[in-house]
Amino acid sequence: MALPRDDWQASASASSPDDPPTKAIDDDAATRWSLGHGMQSGDWFQVDLGSTQTFDQLVLDTSASSGD
Repeated sequence: MALPRDDWQASASASSPDDPPTKAIDDDAATRWSLGHGMQSGDWFQVDLGSTQTFDQLVLDTSASSGD
């Protein structure tokens, strides 16, 4: 069962104007977050789940970007 995303917030070290970090957690396979530049040392992505959560699986789908 997927966790509810109502209180989730996403942030990143960088993003393109058209692909902000929130698109990475919007549950829409047609959207994505993008750094706006090639991956560099020190780049980061963070999700605040709003409260302590317990889960046993994390799925990252990078299929929308051939460079990931």
